Amino acid sequence: MITIKGNNATFQLEGYNEVINKKSLVLSSGPNKIILYEKNQKESKFTITKSNNKLILTSDLLNKITGEVETYKLEKN
Repeated sequence: MITIKGNNATFQLEGYNEVINKKSLVLSSGPNKIILYEKNQKESKFTITKSNNKLILTSDLLNKITGEVETYKLEKN
């Protein structure tokens, strides 16, 4: 789950053995793209892009956690 409020964001991932919570800041935003970075670690980025009314997430942090380079479809709540 990603919650964005103003220039701050919280990323939460619930895994089998742990819950990961990361505080993030907005690096840049536009009508079709938002780039967030983990507070105090600019190399850990989250990129959300909008294409054909779909929201797609890519993340350096998730790639490190999973050991795979993936993209994820987001659902709005």
